[in-house]
Amino acid sequence: MSVVSFLRDNQNFMISIHLNDGNNNGFNKNVNELMWDPTKVIVTNLDIPLEPIVILSHELKHAYDFNKDYDKPIKQGERYLEKLELEDSAIEFETKVHNALNNKSIETTRTDYVSKSSNKLSIEE
Repeated sequence: MSVVSFLRDNQNFMISIHLNDGNNNGFNKNVNELMWDPTKVIVTNLDIPLEPIVILSHELKHAYDFNKDYDKPIKQGERYLEKLELEDSAIEFETKVHNALNNKSIETTRTDYVSKSSNKLSIEE
């Protein structure tokens, strides 16, 4: 099952997506809430611009990683991957989406979460 179909078709939980314009992107696992700014392009530490849809894919991968084992018994420390593994998983997925959208084959979009800049999209773009 793909990440998108899992999140779309699973009736056992709901993810809320809140749009904002403050470049506040993230996923809150405690309340299954995703924050996304659809107006900004982020330039990564590797000088790679990430379109808003790529940023959304990154946050959706976090939602998937935190919810994919929803139906298994939860034991302390066993349900979730380590934070670094989760970040690597989201960056790997974002890279796949970036490559597909831009007909590229780069190895990774970034090596850390520090963005060099954030630019608001204009209607002309």
